[in-house]
Amino acid sequence: MHRSAILTASLLSTLGLLYVGCTQNFDQFEPVPTGGPGSSASSAGGGNVGGAGGAGGAGGQGGGVVSSSGTGGTGGAGGGMPECTNNNDCPNDTLCEDWSCTAGKCVSAQVPAGTPIGNQIPGNCRARICNAMGDDEIVDDPTDVPADDGNPCTDEVCNGGEPAHPNEPAGTACMLDGGGMGKCDAMGVCIQCMADADCTGANAACVNNACVACDDGTMNGDETGVDCGGTHCKKCNGDACALAADCGSANCVDGVCCNMACTATCMACNVAGSVGTCSNLPAMQDDPLAQMACTGLQTCDGTGGCKLKNGSPCNGNNQCVSGKCGGNPKVCQP
Repeated sequence: MHRSAILTASLLSTLGLLYVGCTQNFDQFEPVPTGGPGSSASSAGGGNVGGAGGAGGAGGQGGGVVSSSGTGGTGGAGGGMPECTNNNDCPNDTLCEDWSCTAGKCVSAQVPAGTPIGNQIPGNCRARICNAMGDDEIVDDPTDVPADDGNPCTDEVCNGGEPAHPNEPAGTACMLDGGGMGKCDAMGVCIQCMADADCTGANAACVNNACVACDDGTMNGDETGVDCGGTHCKKCNGDACALAADCGSANCVDGVCCNMACTATCMACNVAGSVGTCSNLPAMQDDPLAQMACTGLQTCDGTGGCKLKNGSPCNGNNQCVSGKCGGNPKVCQP
């Protein structure tokens, strides 16, 4: 052979031996399986790596039991770890949301929207409630009206979430402090009356927001006495009069209203210090207006009697206003 031919044959022979050597253990270069059952090994020994775990869980363990056939173990099944094992693993409860561990998961239960919660402040026109989002909030509550302010002529309401005490309409019935019914005025004050028609009784009238009646047994309004005087009632005893009809007593005696008819002898209703009350005329004072006049030789004795004046003829001491009858002829002595 030529030398070039001999070199070529020798090179081809060498390459052939290398190819045979590489192909005899070719399996050792194959990729390793990563999931599902283990792949077969080329010789006795441990199994291949187990399969990857499912979503949310840990991957499977390594290959299975060693066998002469070299079969690998089954890969681990994919399984997620539980989110919780008890309620303490879940978020803390709030006033509007309760948390619990159910089937390994944290589950919330919201308090129904609109439910009042926590400490409520009475009378502030507001309420603390749970809303639809499970949060607590403060809202206006028109039913949470403020406490009564004690004034019968004001109302208790909520106005835009704020407590208010507006006046009742004028004329609203109210209870007076001293008892009895009255009416509210425009300023929110309980008064007895607003017009004469609001009052009852004899000659009843509304004077300075108070009822005046001439038979209520009380000195009120512009009365000058109990149930007398003033602009609405008849005159009181002692007031000047012209007619009996002018007087509450219906007795006009000696030019004044009197407590009685006072027509007896030596009685009068205009005695100083007792005007308006029927009283004895002072001693030595005549009474020409009596039913039986005491004038001329006679005069009043100061006790309601009519006796002889001093100097008048007499027969005994008891006939004389002085109590003395003497002389000759006998006359009443000073």
